[in-house]
Amino acid sequence: MQVVPDRKLMVATRLLEGLASTWWEGIKGKFDRVVAWDNFEQSFYEHFYTSFEVNRKRREYTNLKQANEFTVKQLEQRFRHLTRFLSEYAVNEDRMANHFWNALNFEVRERATYQFNMTFSQVVAQGLQREELWGKGKQGVLRKHKKGIRWSIILHDERESMTFKARGTLTSQLRV
Repeated sequence: MQVVPDRKLMVATRLLEGLASTWWEGIKGKFDRVVAWDNFEQSFYEHFYTSFEVNRKRREYTNLKQANEFTVKQLEQRFRHLTRFLSEYAVNEDRMANHFWNALNFEVRERATYQFNMTFSQVVAQGLQREELWGKGKQGVLRKHKKGIRWSIILHDERESMTFKARGTLTSQLRV
């Protein structure tokens, strides 16, 4: 929702609920007759968004991994929730995409394709597709590009082997 700058304060204060509303009622008297948006925003963040909270959210974001506790969708939801609090991460699409990619399970990443300049949404879509493919044990073919080398990855049932071919010259068998 976009709001004209002159109306920001009015809209924001009407949307406050519970503790935030009580806080606003108690603090607005300390300002002069006219409250500037910047003053409101600064006071709000000082009260509700302490440096301790910011650092806690930053640590959680930095350490976020899919592990076995999250599906890709749940990881995405947690990731988006944390970036709401950390605007320095949310504004950089490449940084978000790269961090999300690295947070995915190894098994999902190995079955997905990551290309330079992929958007966050594209990385999430890759993760969702490969998680489904991996979970169902379906056959599929993926292509992975890394530093000019083209690998063909043939997926079989999890109990079978995975074949890697690099430029048609190198073949090795790996157990999944």
